[in-house]
Parts: sequence; structure tokens; C-alpha cells
Amino acid sequence: MQPGQTQVLRLGLRRNQELAQEGTYRIVLREVPMPRPSDAINVAGSVRVLVTMRVPVYVAPAKVSRSEQWKVTRAMNGDLLAEVANTGNVHLKVGELRLHGEGGQALAAVTQKGSTSVIFPGEQRVFRLPATSATAVAMQVQTDQGMQMVALNDVAGASKP
Repeated sequence: MQPGQTQVLRLGLRRNQELAQEGTYRIVLREVPMPRPSDAINVAGSVRVLVTMRVPVYVAPAKVSRSEQWKVTRAMNGDLLAEVANTGNVHLKVGELRLHGEGGQALAAVTQKGSTSVIFPGEQRVFRLPATSATAVAMQVQTDQGMQMVALNDVAGASKP
């Protein structure tokens, strides 16, 4: 293949399977180095970079069940610990958690990126939200399924000491 050309890659599962839980795969794409012309080998100030990409692939089960359970507790230093358990059969991606005070004002926010934001079926993850001087009454959670509110006053140990 010549530089600048486009190549289409199609992928598929070779077996027909009835999954009870989401199948997860990772495709690794690596640039194949092309031989350089002999005159380009000793060019001063040149840098050669090869690219590698890792692409996650999710195969949904026949019947998708999305379910997560949130539990919020307070750490010894006053931070809030938001624990989520993915009780569904597909992955959950958490983007952002925000604490809100009694008047609805935003008190603190934590943004998740990369692999720490994906929770697979059966997994649990804890997110730490910094302590604030105001009393937090609700937590707003942005996931790949949209925005949801988690009330903090109903959770044991979540009120300000």
C-alpha cells in the first residue's frame, strides 16, 4: 500500500454465539515500517514515529441488561467515596461525577478518562470526590447512558461529620 492511500478493515466474529454477558475484545493496530530510501537514513533533524492504536470492541449479548448500584460513604479525611457496582451484563462508562449543595450549586467535580472510566459487568469501582466546606446533598453522575442523580441524604455515612 502506498502512503496516503485508504484501506478498509472489516471485522466479524467467526462463531455464532449466544452471550449471556457482553464479550470484550481489543484490536491492536500497528503501523508497519516501510523501508527507507538509503538517502533518507542520515537526514539531520529527522524523527521517525510509528503509530500503535488499541481499539476496544464490545459484542452485546442477545438480551442487554443495564444496571448499576451506587453507594456513597465518607472517608476519614472527609472526602466522599462513590462506589458503583455494575450489576448488568454490559459495560458502564462513567464520565463525570459532580457534588451539589442544598441550593443546587456545584460543589466539586471529578472527570474520568481512559480505562478507569469503564466498569465491566460484575466489577466495582470507587471514585473519590474531594471534601467541601458546604454540605453536599446530591451527586450527579454522567455515564454513557445519560445523566442521573444520586441522593446523598439517604445513604448512611454520607452526611457531613
